[in-house]
Amino acid sequence: MKIKKLFFTLFMIIIGSLELYAQATIEYSYVPKKVYEHQVIPISFVGTNISDADILKFGFYNALNQKIMPILEEPTILKSESKTFYTFYFKASTQGILYVPVVSLIYNGKENILNGFEIKVQPLPAPKSKNKFSGIIASNLKVKTSQATIFDEKSNLLTLSLDANDANLEDIISYPSTNDGVENIKRKDSRVEGKYFLILPQNKKEFIFTYFNSVQEKYLEIVVPVVINNNVAVAAQEDLNPRNDEFEDLKKYSLMFLLLLFIALFVLQRKKIYIVFAIIALLLLIKAYMPHAKICVKEGADMFVVPTSSSTVGGTIQEESKVTKLGENNGYTKIEYKDGVIGWIKDEDICKN
Repeated sequence: MKIKKLFFTLFMIIIGSLELYAQATIEYSYVPKKVYEHQVIPISFVGTNISDADILKFGFYNALNQKIMPILEEPTILKSESKTFYTFYFKASTQGILYVPVVSLIYNGKENILNGFEIKVQPLPAPKSKNKFSGIIASNLKVKTSQATIFDEKSNLLTLSLDANDANLEDIISYPSTNDGVENIKRKDSRVEGKYFLILPQNKKEFIFTYFNSVQEKYLEIVVPVVINNNVAVAAQEDLNPRNDEFEDLKKYSLMFLLLLFIALFVLQRKKIYIVFAIIALLLLIKAYMPHAKICVKEGADMFVVPTSSSTVGGTIQEESKVTKLGENNGYTKIEYKDGVIGWIKDEDICKN
């Protein structure tokens, strides 16, 4: 009798396991019904009764069986009781048809196919002012920080730190500025951050732009005051701006004053800590007076106004030259060329030898 009960229990466990395995499914959870050109969209899948031990791999293919890569390779995963949600992000191209790709799911070594389908890509509604539209489509966008510094005699450099969701920050453009660019774009799940640089005339006291909010389905305006604060701006953005000789002189005089002050305090009070401070001030002063390094730049190298891939080319190196290196920023090096001309070159344009 006990043996029968034991076999019955084992039988029920096996049947239960098979039923649980049979109930493990993957299907589409969310696909947007309306898509605009250049919009970043989420496509979600929901899995039922999938455990952490299960191996699940996604593959995306178009109608020609060519592999398609989402914006982020790894999905955003959210678990809720017996359901697990997987979200990938794709970007629609120009107006036409968005082909939601065929999905190949490898689940514990077995392949399952979810068929793709088509979504019509719509043009954006016409903005009230084309000159204000930044080209950004997002479910949310805000300017975290802004800094304005003097770029040259006629222009200011405005740096914006942008924080958005479901956004195409890489497509940003500003009509008031002929020189602009976005860099340091970082994505995590739906959130995207980036630094936007643009050069504006000195008489512009504010920068106004709009973006299309995909949730509210309307254009929203953002106003950024252009306020020059030399002390803060130079400290934060000195790697982007032309060399500021007045600031350099002020820094040297300040270090000289501190050096003399700490020496005088040591003579009067005989405390060793003042000697330590004096040595630090002396080392900083020596560094301030050290000449900038010289580097070799290849012939034909482009000089950019700001260190971004979309920046305007401000000039070209006519021949292989030794130039003064002023700074570095994300694959670009700031140099001083002939006659005090300052610009940015790509690191790949620096001579190897």
